[in-house]
Amino acid sequence: MKKTLILFLLVAVITGSNQIIVSASSDTPIPVTCDTEALTVKGNTSFEEYSVDKDVLSEKIKEIKTDMEGESIDDTRARIEESVREEYENDEQYLMQNAENPSGAEEMIQTIIDNRINREKNLVNKDLSNSIGINSLAANTSSKWSVSNPVIFKQSKTWNCGPASALIAIAGWNGYVKGSTNAKKMATLETAMGSNSSDGTMVYKMVDVLNTYTSGYAYKKGSRLDSWDFMVSIEDSVAKDKAPILHAKTKYLDYYNGHNTGHYIAIVADDSKYTTVTLHDTNRDDAYYGAHEVPMSQAHDAVSATERYLISAAL
Repeated sequence: MKKTLILFLLVAVITGSNQIIVSASSDTPIPVTCDTEALTVKGNTSFEEYSVDKDVLSEKIKEIKTDMEGESIDDTRARIEESVREEYENDEQYLMQNAENPSGAEEMIQTIIDNRINREKNLVNKDLSNSIGINSLAANTSSKWSVSNPVIFKQSKTWNCGPASALIAIAGWNGYVKGSTNAKKMATLETAMGSNSSDGTMVYKMVDVLNTYTSGYAYKKGSRLDSWDFMVSIEDSVAKDKAPILHAKTKYLDYYNGHNTGHYIAIVADDSKYTTVTLHDTNRDDAYYGAHEVPMSQAHDAVSATERYLISAAL
């Protein structure tokens, strides 16, 4: 889309796009190219609505209001900070990140805390409990929201789906990566992320490197995200022009027909009913490669049922 749709806790506001071109190199930037043939979205669009409804949202608001009752701003921050640090204190990715890049790890924690404080305030202040329901969120039920530049291309190696998906994300906000071809751009990211054929790419390395091109990316185990949190994190990250990335198990995605492997896949768009997401899959196998519209519930399952991660700029 040529416009950016910014969400304020699922209240859609159309605004002009103010893109900032970022580069990790002083070299002349060369844009990511797009395989236009693959932009034909595969998949059935008649899905059941996602399992987030008015009752779920009402409970969320009630919970938050109870937590915030009588709290000062400092109290709210302390409560949320305690919760966030508890979530990550034994997380294996966070422990590795904190050992290797403590300032990056702390910056991520503070970003998550800030996001949650703002989300709580907005949710309570807007009190969407009387107006929200998945089917009532958009008048035009066929519309989609996407990052500004939703490109697609194949990964250059069997194991570099992480750098390839990160390149899709960076291209999404019209950012640039050093390299004269997509393969060379992926190689730049591989080196920065320490990707290799034995281990692939670590989740925390993906986030650390993405945050050298922009800011705000974080990761969280899918098993710690309920349906509401997952949906909002996807919607808000896409609205910021920062494609979320699934650290997925593929057997939960119908188009993999039961084939199960670990795989990074970028989410470049979602529909206005919060029912589906569009995945740009970089898999070298033509059976899986390309743009796929899948139920949001499948995307959630792909990261929650097997202790995998969601990478997003809105956690």
